[in-house]
Amino acid sequence: MDLGRPWYLEALSLILEGRISEAAVLVERDGPAAVGPEAPFALGVLYSVSGDHARAAERFRIAASRARDAVDKARALTEAGKEFAALGERRQARDAWSAALEARPDYAEALRLLADR
Repeated sequence: MDLGRPWYLEALSLILEGRISEAAVLVERDGPAAVGPEAPFALGVLYSVSGDHARAAERFRIAASRARDAVDKARALTEAGKEFAALGERRQARDAWSAALEARPDYAEALRLLADR
């Protein structure tokens, strides 16, 4: 993740102050202009922490579609699967974890999550 982007640093500051909702608004406004998975992945984390699992899953899927390599894609899809699981959407969770393994067959967390479910 590029820590030099101003939106990221400002969002991080808000998060450290416990201002999660404000950080999400900032990243929604300024982050998507940046090419790559960083902004949607950060939003996925923020929405997950705030309990908005549907939005988190959507943002993690966007991050996966923008991933530059197999590890980033597998990581984002694995996180999306966790959000679907939190929503009780078991099939979508398993599909996301399976897709993570298609991107990176040895991705340990996706392997573990699939084995546990």
